Amino acid sequence: MVDVHRHPGKDETFVLLRGRVVVKTYNDDGSVIESVELCPNDGKYGVNIPRGYGIRWSLWNLGVAFLSA
Repeated sequence: MVDVHRHPGKDETFVLLRGRVVVKTYNDDGSVIESVELCPNDGKYGVNIPRGYGIRWSLWNLGVAFLSA
């Protein structure tokens, strides 16, 4: 699991190539805005996180491959 972090100056696009990941976005008060489970085998490849939102992602298994920009 990665600590909650923010990108105040840009959106972040997260694209999963292999494995299973949960991506959560957070408000300033720490409450969860959205929780998305990504898995290419299920047809769920990516998510865009608007700038300034808190983000945390958690791996479900080893061997995960992703792109983040």
